[in-house]
Amino acid sequence: MSIKQKFAFSYSLMLIVLVSVFALMAHLVFTRSIETQASNFAQTLAKQTADSVTELVLANDLLGLNVVLGQLTQEPGFESATITDVDGRILASTLQPGSPVPKNRTPLPIADHTAGLSGWPGDLRV
Repeated sequence: MSIKQKFAFSYSLMLIVLVSVFALMAHLVFTRSIETQASNFAQTLAKQTADSVTELVLANDLLGLNVVLGQLTQEPGFESATITDVDGRILASTLQPGSPVPKNRTPLPIADHTAGLSGWPGDLRV
């Protein structure tokens, strides 16, 4: 093998390695970005759900809570949501038995107190 061929081979090999590393880094950055966006979206949905069900929790309107969550289940991309009281008892939930507890939990604020929690999963389907 001549020096030209060795140089061309090593240059090609180095280029392939660099392109592979770049592709891997781009994939990791893209994946992290999607995960961050999904987490932020779940937190926003938990906050909006908390805002919309606060009065229902105060009134202990379990039927109203189930209606609100029932409407949410019809939305595309919806996975699950849980509404709990201050003591952690589940008031309404779309979770199936054995499902993981939602990661994004938002308090249901009433003046300076918390009436309960609204929870959404952290790994939304995108």
